[in-house]
Amino acid sequence: MSYPDFFKLCPEWSDFFYDNDIETILVSILDQVKGEHIFRCFELTPFETISVIFIGKEPTSHCFTGLSYEVTRGHILSPEIQRIYKELEEDGYYPTKDGNLEHWAKQGVMLLNTSLTNGQSDIWEPFIQSVLKKLSTKDNLIWVIEDDFPYKNHITNANHIVLNHKQTRLFKTINHELYNRGIEKISW
Repeated sequence: MSYPDFFKLCPEWSDFFYDNDIETILVSILDQVKGEHIFRCFELTPFETISVIFIGKEPTSHCFTGLSYEVTRGHILSPEIQRIYKELEEDGYYPTKDGNLEHWAKQGVMLLNTSLTNGQSDIWEPFIQSVLKKLSTKDNLIWVIEDDFPYKNHITNANHIVLNHKQTRLFKTINHELYNRGIEKISW
């Protein structure tokens, strides 16, 4: 299978994406999503560096950045990213409020949506389930999910911690858990 130009695969994800089952899933999807940067979380966050996973639902209607909760610079900040910035400030961090979360992704924070495109969650379900299964093979992950996350049963590794997105002191809790596990803390 030849992936489109917009898909700059991280080497650590190669085995996953070039698996026959994943290729079959993607063949049925990719012709519907031409030209979007939907795989950016796989480009910026190599599998081996992942320590935290934020799961969003789908991109906002005007921002297809490939990172959950991220908003393209210059666009109005979504309610979700505004809530994140407020939580960060309450935890004592001082985020740059431009909507860009690329610096998180480069530190091992996977920013994954359950639908990589807007309004098409059904076509992404087999792919997302496969991604979650792959992530469950990695130890010491911290998952940040919303109350209605439909795939909770896919988080099966007993070494993983699952936090609710609305938990108070979320970012301090994440860094505390990373520190306790001997993993480098995130510079939020």
